[in-house]
Amino acid sequence: MALKVLFAASECAPLVEVGGLAYAVGSLSKALRGLGVEVGIVLPAYKGLSGIKTLPGSDIPVFLVENEDYFGSSEKPYWGTDIDPQRFGYFSRQVVHNLPHWGFKPDVIHLHDWHTALVSSIVRKLNLPYATVLTIHNLTMQGVTASEVLFPLGLTEADLRTLEWDSQERSVDQLLQGIIDADLISAVSPTYAKEVLSPEFGEGFHEILRIRKAYLFGVLNGINCEVYDPSQDKEIYQNFDLNNFGEGKAANKKKLQEELGLAVDQKKMLIGFVGCLTDQKGLSLIIEGFGRMMDLPIQFVLLGVGDSRYERQVRDLARSHSGKFSVQIADDPSLTKRICAASDLFLIPSRFEPSGLTPMIVMRYGVLPLVHATGGLNDAVVDGENGFVFGKYEASQMLACLRRALKAFSTPKWRQMVTVAMQKDFSWERSAEEYTSLYRQALEFAKCNNSVRCKTYAKR
Repeated sequence: MALKVLFAASECAPLVEVGGLAYAVGSLSKALRGLGVEVGIVLPAYKGLSGIKTLPGSDIPVFLVENEDYFGSSEKPYWGTDIDPQRFGYFSRQVVHNLPHWGFKPDVIHLHDWHTALVSSIVRKLNLPYATVLTIHNLTMQGVTASEVLFPLGLTEADLRTLEWDSQERSVDQLLQGIIDADLISAVSPTYAKEVLSPEFGEGFHEILRIRKAYLFGVLNGINCEVYDPSQDKEIYQNFDLNNFGEGKAANKKKLQEELGLAVDQKKMLIGFVGCLTDQKGLSLIIEGFGRMMDLPIQFVLLGVGDSRYERQVRDLARSHSGKFSVQIADDPSLTKRICAASDLFLIPSRFEPSGLTPMIVMRYGVLPLVHATGGLNDAVVDGENGFVFGKYEASQMLACLRRALKAFSTPKWRQMVTVAMQKDFSWERSAEEYTSLYRQALEFAKCNNSVRCKTYAKR
């Protein structure tokens, strides 16, 4: 009998997209369907979604929770106001209450971030026969609200055990509530699942996550390998695959150098960076180490938008390093792909990165990533095998790693690493297989978790 899974989320590509959560929900659901899992998706009925019955490009049913005041009046999922926790608290309640009317009885309800975390609490409260899995995409967003806002959902103070952690403020953290009540918890990479157990990455949740450690798993997100395929990509200068990699890489590199005003030189290592210009993405390391980087036989292309101080700094550096350093302050998906196709190395020095899709994407284009050992970056890249990894978050460590990469450049070892990188499986099908196993574990854990979890929590 096929496994039945209902995704409950605040966004899903291509119907409503704000960030990576939307792409994860849309892509994973389709990959699971390809494995024979019966999948349904429930979303708030934002303005413009009325009449949607299935996820475009699939036979996956889409169910909508309607409320004109909360959802139907705007296309924006998030209003950035204090009402958001109330809106998504209502959504969580209606997900559970509307299930009998949708004719889709799941074995597992897969929840995503704080917006649907309360579903697990309501399922437990009503003693319903569904296992719940909560995926943490972003631990910094938690959905904190006053406890009385949630009482109309049918939850009492006894049900909202996060009050024990914040008895003075009488506020409820919806993500924390889900972490306590879900049968299983997943993080978007194995390394991040370990990191959140520490005060540095746990955002105040590390203690309860340690208590629930046996129920916490890490599954690395995937990418759409059809979208990121250098042999078919219409947005790069010249298509190529592993068989004609050398010719294709050289052609794309020459064209990008010409387009961005860099000296045309195949012998120089071309390094790319695409991302938000923020401290989290490692801009402080890049700025600190920039002078020493430019002393090396490299060219550097940087594309992104972000903090105004970093935008200003990199523009100033570009003016003083014409022909060697190109800066594009923009969000340009097409140029991103051209940079991927042309680059030899990609610099990804993020301070932290729960999942980290960039190295997976660039490897498809025969680019070796240079990453800081954190989160999903640490899981996607193996030092000396398909990229380069530095440990301590220090500019000196990043530069030492870059020098190692330069030593390997234009050697047989480099081509061997490129081959490994381009053949690596980062598809959503791989992730879906892991989630299928996780769902079956959740069904087993759901049978006994009520008593075990309550006893464990009581000892806290």
